[in-house]
Amino acid sequence: MNNNEKIKTLINRTNKNIDISDRTDNFPPVFNGIHTSKKRESQRKNGENEKIFLPRNSVLTDLFEIPHINSLYRVFISMLIIFFINSFASQIFSSGNIFNEFRFIIIGFGKLHIVIGIWLGMQFFATIFYFIYKQWANCRCYFVKVSNQLNAYDYVWIIAYTIFQIIYITVTSLVIIKYNLPPASSLAVTMEAVRIMMKFHSFIRVVSPRYMNDKISTVDFPPYSAYLYYHFAPTLIYRDSYPRTQKTNWKKVIIYFTEIFACIIFLNFLFGKYISVHWENIGKFGNQTLDMKQGAELYSSSVFPSFIIMVFCFYLLLHCWLNAFAEMLTFADRYFYTDWWNQKGYSSFYRTWNIVVQDWLYAYIYKDVVKFTKNRLLAAITVFFISAAVHEIILSVSLGYFYPVLSLNFLIPGYLFTLVEKYMNHSAGNILFWITWIMGDGIIWTTYTMEYYARFNCPSIVENKMLDIFIPRSWFCY
Repeated sequence: MNNNEKIKTLINRTNKNIDISDRTDNFPPVFNGIHTSKKRESQRKNGENEKIFLPRNSVLTDLFEIPHINSLYRVFISMLIIFFINSFASQIFSSGNIFNEFRFIIIGFGKLHIVIGIWLGMQFFATIFYFIYKQWANCRCYFVKVSNQLNAYDYVWIIAYTIFQIIYITVTSLVIIKYNLPPASSLAVTMEAVRIMMKFHSFIRVVSPRYMNDKISTVDFPPYSAYLYYHFAPTLIYRDSYPRTQKTNWKKVIIYFTEIFACIIFLNFLFGKYISVHWENIGKFGNQTLDMKQGAELYSSSVFPSFIIMVFCFYLLLHCWLNAFAEMLTFADRYFYTDWWNQKGYSSFYRTWNIVVQDWLYAYIYKDVVKFTKNRLLAAITVFFISAAVHEIILSVSLGYFYPVLSLNFLIPGYLFTLVEKYMNHSAGNILFWITWIMGDGIIWTTYTMEYYARFNCPSIVENKMLDIFIPRSWFCY
């Protein structure tokens, strides 16, 4: 009996008193979707590469139907409330300024009016993109009649599309730098910019083949309503239509956004009390010495808070945020992630942590590299490095410096892990995965926080601003 069958048996055993038919969404359990996902994997191996959208819940949505899992969920809520009351009370008794406890939210999400303006500009770009691309399809029907100019016409538009993407991401980055947006605001803007770029690419890759037949003389271009729905839908793979639910459950939407707000508050408390407190004064009082013992103690105190922050970020973004938009848009396929916590190693973790992005990488990077090189290993390496590069670009633009700890953290242990995980059983591999992942979270949050505060408190050692982005200032503060 495999893990998925054990989970289904547990659900049937503990869920006898739950009438699944009374649920408002009435989706099939996502555990059935796990088997469907495995079927899609076998289809991919056989060359059937189309993403299949099915009406499914997120994994945690179905797990919360189990009374025992739901009890653990309520325990976390209780802990959050107690943590909030404790932090709130201690701040009142110590300084009397309750807003100081929320300083990371207030500072991190500052300049919201600029963020809204940038976001509106992005939506304008997205609308212009649709009508420009529609013009390509209309004009191509004319060029079909003069086939000797058809290839030149297509190449011109490919170059124009490339320039459009470069201008789009460059303008967005320059605006972030010009207005010096705080970390959370700039991170949100940068992630939205990358999301829209990926949407552009998927729309072109899906729609273009319909008009590449030289005999086509008419255009049945996707309506703007389909494009607009896709633009906001929680998927990066374009389809003219998706499985839909019958109606929006606004109670669920309110609950999801309430959880998002609660997660942000909890992350604010965790970061302020257990991570930033160690590094916010770095370099303020001149050069100091930091020996290995002190560094190890500071890192050790940040490991578990960093791990909890990563888990809450997952829950906030990949469960609450995506499910909230799926519910508002009646988007039925909510298989945004799978049971990454049960994986044996990093190779499977990367494929299950964020299925939304993984589907895009597979469809438009992995398949293309395999098609042109016939080398699956090279395709997998290409996917990893492109994904790592995009993550580093997002962090560098958002934070204002280049510090590739994230990529190195997953590249080195991830590669070493793949060498030994095949010799381990599932339990041992899963334990080793959790150990390395928790320790890696501590390294990531510690180093990025240390460098961020060093940029505030320590003078630059070079005059060239461009060069200063690539030189870790925290190395010279102690």
